[in-house]
Amino acid sequence: MVKTPRGTSDEYITVFDDTPVSIVLWHDNQVVTLGSTLCGALPMDKIRRYDRKNKTFHEIPCPKIVKVYNKHMGGVDLMDAHIGRHHISMKSKKWYFRLFYHLVDMAVVNSWILFSAKQNGKKMSQKEFRTELAVTLCNLGLKETSKRGRPSASKDEQEVTKRMKASAATKPPLPVIRD
Repeated sequence: MVKTPRGTSDEYITVFDDTPVSIVLWHDNQVVTLGSTLCGALPMDKIRRYDRKNKTFHEIPCPKIVKVYNKHMGGVDLMDAHIGRHHISMKSKKWYFRLFYHLVDMAVVNSWILFSAKQNGKKMSQKEFRTELAVTLCNLGLKETSKRGRPSASKDEQEVTKRMKASAATKPPLPVIRD
């Protein structure tokens, strides 16, 4: 297929559980392989492509499956691109850990997109967002306030006069409150 001219396509069709499956190979800059149960190569359309040798635009045939893919591809490819830039790079032999890390990456990217949509003028990169998220989650259980009351005299007196106090619930950090 690599030696064929640009715009050439081949289609292979099979039926599995009474559902036709179409596999289309199309030669654009490189060979593109697509599979679908929705549509196939026909009807062929024309698209404009730039020829680097002649430095002109040419019209080449394009299968319908490529048009449908390009129309609906935005979300998945964009998510993969965002995850690929900054992902959790912990290796594991257990497959379910990798799945868990991928799900965490997807949740972080989705929250970054929502956060960016709510920010009017201030832009924050995904790396800065991940760093701030990690710091906020690490500081979630820490107290921010200092001790109240009179300072104690010495450790001996402190051990003798130690009383059981009810622990007050810790206040979450400011970024968590404002989130």
